[in-house]
Parts: sequence; C-alpha cells; structure tokens
Amino acid sequence: MSNLKSCFQGILSKDPGVFFTISRANEDSTFSPVYRSEKQFTSSPLFDQFNIPLTNLCNSDPDRALEIRILQYKKSGDHLLLGRTSLNLREILEGRTYPLTTPSSRLSIASRPKKAHIQVMQKAIETPASFLDYIVGGTEIHLVVAIDFTVSNGDPHKENSLHYMDGDKMNDYQKAIWNVGSILQQYDRNKKFAVYGFGAKFNHVLSHAYPLNNDFGNPEVDGVEGILEAYTREIRKVELYGPTNFSPIINQTAERIQEKIRAGYDNIYYMLLIITDGVITDLESTKRAIIRACTLPLSIVIVGVGDADFTNMKVLDADYEKLEVQGVTMERDIVQFVAFSECKSELQLTKEVLEEIPSQFMGYMRAHKILPRNPVRMMTADLLASGSQPPAGPPPAYSRE
Repeated sequence: MSNLKSCFQGILSKDPGVFFTISRANEDSTFSPVYRSEKQFTSSPLFDQFNIPLTNLCNSDPDRALEIRILQYKKSGDHLLLGRTSLNLREILEGRTYPLTTPSSRLSIASRPKKAHIQVMQKAIETPASFLDYIVGGTEIHLVVAIDFTVSNGDPHKENSLHYMDGDKMNDYQKAIWNVGSILQQYDRNKKFAVYGFGAKFNHVLSHAYPLNNDFGNPEVDGVEGILEAYTREIRKVELYGPTNFSPIINQTAERIQEKIRAGYDNIYYMLLIITDGVITDLESTKRAIIRACTLPLSIVIVGVGDADFTNMKVLDADYEKLEVQGVTMERDIVQFVAFSECKSELQLTKEVLEEIPSQFMGYMRAHKILPRNPVRMMTADLLASGSQPPAGPPPAYSRE
C-alpha cells in the first residue's frame, strides 16, 4: 500500500491554536474527512510530517478533488474557518504554495490572516517495504520440516495407517510433503531443507527430533524430492512410538535461530513445517515453546493429515485468542494451521498455507526495525504522471499443473 508523505506550512494568523483538515470528494459531490492535523500554537505554523494511505486519501485517484481547510481551534467545537483551498494529489506533489480563500464572515478584518496560503514543504509517495522487497533483497529463508512418526498414525504396513504406501500411490503424508513443500520451497534460495522425524525410536531410543538422513551434523536434503526420498526410506524401517510432542522440535529450531543471530545473521527467517495427525500430547509445553519463539524470525506451519480432531491445532493457531501461559502472552502470531483434507484444490492449499506467512514475516521485520537491503522505493510526481507502479506481493507459488 502506498502512502502520501507530506508536510504543510500554514498561513500567518494572529491567534494560535491552528490546525488543518483534508477531505476527499465523493461521487455525490459531498466531501468526507480523511485527515486532521495536530494543533499548532505559533503565528506561522509548520505542521508535523504526516503519512496517509492513498486509498484513504483519494481512493488512489491522483485527480480526485481534495479540500484543505485551515481552522482555529475552539473548545466549543465550533472551530473558526480561516481559509480553504481545493487541489488534488498531483498538485500536492508539485510542492507549490496555494492561496486560500477566506470566506468566513465571522472574522473581523483585523483578525483575518495577512498571508492566506498553505505551502507544501515536503512531498513524496512512499511504498513501504513489502515481503517481496526482502526476498529480492537477499533475506535468507530456511525451511525446516518435521514429520510425525508416532504410533497414533497406525502401523505403516496396514492399509488403515496414514503412513501406508500402496505402490506408486502417495499416502497423505507424501501428498502433504509434496504439495506444501513445493509451495514453501519457493522462498528458500538453495532448496536445502533440514528434515526431522519425531515420536519414533531412533537406534532403539525414543527421539522427538532426529534427522531423517541420519546425519546429525548435516540434516539437510535437496529439495522436496529429497524430503520424499528420506521419508520413503525411513518409513520402511522406522519404529513408530510416542508420545506426540511438538515442543522439542520447536525449541530445537528456536535454538538454531538464536545461534545464527548470535553469529551476526540478521537477514534471516525460518519456516518450520510440522506434518502431523494432530494428536498432540504436550499442549502446554508447546504453547510455552511458541510463546518463547515468537520473538524470533520464525513462522510455524502445522499441516494436519487424516480425520482426527484438530481442536488443539486450532488453539495453537491463535487466530481468535492469543496463547497465554502463566500470565505470559505471545507477542505475535507465528502459527498457521492447515487441515490438508479440507483443501480441495492446490489453489486453496496455497492460499491456506501462505495466508499468514507474509504478515508474520513483516511483523517481525517491523518490530525489529530490519530493513530490506534494497532501498524502499519512492515515486515522485514524474513517476506518478508516467503511471509507473511498484510490484506488490510475493512471487507465485509452485503449481504442479
């Protein structure tokens, strides 16, 4: 969304307590107020710089009429009109001095301002940094994948198991890995993903986060195909166990991010994809882990497979109520839950998966005052006249069609 960034200097008035308003023309020739300045208590007020979205200011129409009114504040609310002018966005961007009409019969000749004008001191249309600006600017996005190997999924050798593989036909886990992984991998430059299993026995010892390639020093595989290969290889030999704990993999990912930050990496962001049947057994510990992790550059996408009760997954999503444990509330929402079986098309799946990630990403960057490495774009009056517009939104997600 583009904003007008501007600063006005007002008329010379004998009495202090002056402010200005901006109203935009409606289709029925009436005007609706869109901005009111602070009051200034000097005889020649220089108003503070202000920012206003173009959609609010003029419905993004540079030729829509705007009325600027200079008023003198009155406690009664019956403010005294000192002058007015009509102009549009193009004229504001020209940065000239505009004369004011002083129609108020309530002003005595002695009280009328000597210089009836308003001057545009600063003007620009600023397009704030977008998700795409960070991606293009080189922000490193890393995908970590965690797959549920708990016994609640059923014996992989039996047809009623969510992990059962029937020849070339993909099971729900494979479908989720392929479809969701293909969407998220578009933001990871090197397409190398750390992939873990949880809730299974690794070398006869229960593990809640073990690498599917069996390499603790380098748990990464190449692309979504590598995830599928590692999963397919592992499911043939893994011993499903339990319980279904999310907090260990969340905490492990958070520690990895903190190590990166301590090493000086500030242009990074992580996405943790958890694929599960939804039967979580450490809900409170997971809440605490999420609350701690929400201060880090991290988004968590939980994909539920099968037809289990996903009520607890929706609690973690926190769309309607922020997570809170022992009086500590999450600072920002970092979780998105998607029920895989409810997505009837790749388009719907893409929408569900990406619904919150850009806003979560931008929320972190704004909170920590991290700017994209490419400068924020500014449009002058010349660019506006030429019709140039900056790109907006993330790149299109992967499609198998």
